Amino acid sequence: MLPRHLQMISVAGAFGTGLIISSGTALLRGGPASLLIAYVLMGANVYIVMTALAEMATYVKMDKGFPGYATRFADPALGFATGYNYFCKYVVVLANNLTAAGIIIQYWRPELNVGIWITIFAFPVIIINLFHVRVFGESQYIAGVVKLVVMTMLIISCLVASLKPVEGRGMVGFRYWKDPGSFGEYLAHGVLGRFLGFWAAFVQAGFAYIGTEVVGAAFGETPNVKKEVPRAIFWTFWRIVFFYIGGVVVLGMSCPYRNDMLIGASHSKASAAASPFVIAVKLAGFEVLPDIINATLLVFVLSAACSADHQQTIPNAS
Repeated sequence: MLPRHLQMISVAGAFGTGLIISSGTALLRGGPASLLIAYVLMGANVYIVMTALAEMATYVKMDKGFPGYATRFADPALGFATGYNYFCKYVVVLANNLTAAGIIIQYWRPELNVGIWITIFAFPVIIINLFHVRVFGESQYIAGVVKLVVMTMLIISCLVASLKPVEGRGMVGFRYWKDPGSFGEYLAHGVLGRFLGFWAAFVQAGFAYIGTEVVGAAFGETPNVKKEVPRAIFWTFWRIVFFYIGGVVVLGMSCPYRNDMLIGASHSKASAAASPFVIAVKLAGFEVLPDIINATLLVFVLSAACSADHQQTIPNAS
């Protein structure tokens, strides 16, 4: 795997429906302040774990993924359990992402069965992983470029939406942090409701960060781990700061958590209609984004499916 592949996976590898779509559920249940705190805490935890993983990777180059590290630094039994836990996880994730791809296509062709698209998209995902790992790396690199462009576009659009003057009200700014408020209540009222709202946002934040560790499995495919792994972790840090934390900040500024569109979107399928970022720019009067975002979401989920197919083979190789 080339160094640029590793760097791109570290920057954009974990972007998926967790950040673009599920952040809306976190915002709805916890409010913008809980959303921000949850993403900061989870991001700090993820960065610490990735730093520890980088330490192991630079100390001992391992081509057997996470099971190999567990076997080398703990016990073969832990390595065995880790490997098959990952195998079971990514078998499910692969099917989940292929199903999500079919649901996304139904945004345009609702009359067609999802199973048709699952079958169609499964072929390229499997074929890519039959070739040399460099083919997988190149596919993730191309998908990563698309992800970076889309996420940057969404963040800038939300920022513009929050800074855009509203007739008779002026600039939005942090107005939604005051009305309807910064902390949402979930399942209860008062302090308990706000705590449960934060906890719900924290759980969703964990889902959004899933996949960050995938770059760790690629460390063993990298020729110069002592040089490239620290660079990958460096870019992981800035991805967390800019795209995750920065993204939820502008999202909280541009989309009120009690908005009817957001409430309805929390029950929607995995399409652009369910994305709080799309709702935010719609509220600002931009109507062209949903179709564009829906098309790029297809790249997101197929990239994740390809990565899941790659990951599930590593435990068996161990």
